[in-house]
Amino acid sequence: FDPLFKEVEGENVVGVVEPAGRVERQVVLVGHHDSAPIYPFYERAAILYPIRLLLPAALYLLCMAVLAIRLIGLASGADEHPAGWARGLLILGLAAVVPMYGFMSKRGSPGASDNLIGCGIALEAARALRGKLRSTRLVVLLADGEEAGQKGSRAFIRENADSLRSSPTNVLNFDTIVDDRDLTILSRDRNGLTPLSLAMARELRRAASDLGIEAAVKGMPFFGGGTDAGQFALAGIEASSIIGIPMSAVRREIVFHTSRDTPDRISRTAVASAIEIACEYVRRIDGLPASRPARGPARRAMSYPNAPGSGTIGSRRQP
Repeated sequence: FDPLFKEVEGENVVGVVEPAGRVERQVVLVGHHDSAPIYPFYERAAILYPIRLLLPAALYLLCMAVLAIRLIGLASGADEHPAGWARGLLILGLAAVVPMYGFMSKRGSPGASDNLIGCGIALEAARALRGKLRSTRLVVLLADGEEAGQKGSRAFIRENADSLRSSPTNVLNFDTIVDDRDLTILSRDRNGLTPLSLAMARELRRAASDLGIEAAVKGMPFFGGGTDAGQFALAGIEASSIIGIPMSAVRREIVFHTSRDTPDRISRTAVASAIEIACEYVRRIDGLPASRPARGPARRAMSYPNAPGSGTIGSRRQP
């Protein structure tokens, strides 16, 4: 459907941290810097979102079925109209379909968790590792157009295909990090239909566990959306994502894609944990000794410079 919309220019931001020695492998740290428009379905009565999305889809399928039956009847010489119950359902269904025209607002969301924080995590992890790696190149990609079908990452893959295949490459994406209780390492992306690297997800979880951080390995649920990692996986590059939001379809509150997506909603603990996991994972790929895990509650004393402590990012809402 892209030709139906006005074309605009996007901008990817790319940085590279070279190792001390010869490059034997590379890790791409990804966060997307564009934010989505506000979704009114998320803003108001988020718990009803699955129903408000599924009802129009079900009615669309019913409409297609009625149309198919009608066409088959006409082709066979019959002139039967759809059953009264089917017509009644389609008419009543307008009450569910009409609101879909306002599914996306013209107002932009603040985008703190989706996904300014992912960009910050990628930059901080690269800063913490700069000058410490022996043979692993770090690439930081702050992608544009993620909310429009991951167009920035697709363009990056297309324009850097040779570089991405010049040495073994792993892609670690950060998206929607809000709460450390919801830290999840994705094994499947794009509504659960695109497999990511299960081996990489398990290694990330092992690194997290050794640091005393709890993180589950799960697939993105259907209707859960997708991340930039999915585009790299489609290109045959090992990739995984770290996210930090509830994975259930039914949620009482949704922060991302709403006017509430502000810095004060983000847990510093979640951000620090994502930075630590990324740094530990890259260190292990590079063959450096594993960090010594902290014990008990003192784990929040971070192992890496510039990693924030516990609490929330800010004490007040910001535009």
